[in-house]
Amino acid sequence: MFGPKAVHNKDRMRRRQGITGRFFEGKEGTAVEDFKKKANFQHKTPLFEEVCDRLQRNSDFRVRPILIGQKFRGAFAFVDGMINSGQLSELVMRSLVEHRFAADATAGDLFAYIDGGGIYCPDQKKQQKADDIIKQMLTGSAALFLDGAADAYTFEIKSTFVRSVTEPTNENITKGGKDAFVERWLMNTALVRSRLHSPDIVVESVLAGRQSQTNIAVVYLKNTADDALVQRAKDCLSKLDVDSISSLGIVEEALCGDDNSIFPQVTNTERPDSFCADINEGYIGIIIDGFPFALLVPGNILQQMQAPEDYARHSVFASAIRVLRFVMMGITLLLPGFYVSILSFHQEMLPSRLVQSIMKARLEVPFDEIIEMIVMLIAFEVLIEAGLRMPKNIGQAVSIVGALIVGEAAVSAKLISPAVVIVVAITAIASFTLPSQDLSNAVRVWRFVLLLFSGMLGLVGLVIGAILLTLRICSLEVLGVPYMAPLIGGHTKTKDSYFRRPFVQDKKRPEFLGNKNKTRRVSKG
Repeated sequence: MFGPKAVHNKDRMRRRQGITGRFFEGKEGTAVEDFKKKANFQHKTPLFEEVCDRLQRNSDFRVRPILIGQKFRGAFAFVDGMINSGQLSELVMRSLVEHRFAADATAGDLFAYIDGGGIYCPDQKKQQKADDIIKQMLTGSAALFLDGAADAYTFEIKSTFVRSVTEPTNENITKGGKDAFVERWLMNTALVRSRLHSPDIVVESVLAGRQSQTNIAVVYLKNTADDALVQRAKDCLSKLDVDSISSLGIVEEALCGDDNSIFPQVTNTERPDSFCADINEGYIGIIIDGFPFALLVPGNILQQMQAPEDYARHSVFASAIRVLRFVMMGITLLLPGFYVSILSFHQEMLPSRLVQSIMKARLEVPFDEIIEMIVMLIAFEVLIEAGLRMPKNIGQAVSIVGALIVGEAAVSAKLISPAVVIVVAITAIASFTLPSQDLSNAVRVWRFVLLLFSGMLGLVGLVIGAILLTLRICSLEVLGVPYMAPLIGGHTKTKDSYFRRPFVQDKKRPEFLGNKNKTRRVSKG
């Protein structure tokens, strides 16, 4: 059963299937001649030798010999794990092996067969440079080399290792789509196209990162978005000169108009529905391969204060919530400084009973108001950071222990006053109402700045700090668009700002984006 005849039949069957060898791993010190010998090449194949020479030290580099017909010898080279080996066998190798070439067929006939569509692969390219072949192999392609041929072919058969589409993890959804972006940029662009079926949607890809060669897709509506705005966004991306796109922050900084500003000048989202809604408004979308988030430019203050659910609710309720957010942003930004300035410099502004109650509670507290407030705000920031870094199952326990037990013990020990705890608690709760986490971070930093001004100059310092903050925000520009344009831009001021208008009344796209198509919807009749 296992004699010489069985071995001979097995070898003959393997030859009929086009398999004249086995998988070979490239190891350190392996000579290129060994790859050529195992591939059964009898003539000089410069491209194959150069590719093997550059990849031979990689243990996941594979060479698969193949016999096409009974005349043409070839070899597939690929990076193990980057391609789907089953599709390589079924779509490519089977098409080559099962085709019957004439006895007098030449290499030109084989190339004509491949170029004519004889291979069951939608994406194939004829390559003449080793750099292009290696780049394709590292992104999920298999390269076919023929014995003695000067050219090679690459077939894109990417491996299917990708996370499935799930619900967003960072953005809560009450009424909206339950799908979220994933790490594969092509799947993300497909999610966008599944919502925007317009032929005017444009997806332009650029490569960034000398080592990572990361695909960055620029998405926009060509009949709506401003051409100059699109060009400025692409120019910013083309200037990226880094080794690797290891985080979203690298791309965000390239798109920012002011690198020194802590206010978010680029909006990020993991929701395709929110992304498509902004694309339809005239914004420019940025999708980066390897990240389950998408970016939108140009960012502005109004975009950071709005939530996708505003358009899923009644206009009256959504308007009330928007106004509440602006009020809460003012409270979380100004309340600590206002409290310190009143108790330190302007006690006469409060009712006498309230002042007496606060002062009575502070009789045994050894610190000034400004010291109390700074310590409590820093403790609050520490709790937030601890909750983010700790495992989810114990993160809430850390917050409860820090906020309740430690806070109550500090009040009982007369280290801080109850009024400070109340002010910090209100400030913290108000900060959680902001839709954008990046905006919340910027507000938290400026809260300390305003607190220091208030501790030195009272209400005068608070007002000076607020004026400096306003000037700073108004001076920002992103891709040539003012950061505050939606609210105070004169003719560019949008009506969909503090209040959400009913859809039938909201007919125009934002003017500050310079859209070519300014009409969102046309009235009937």
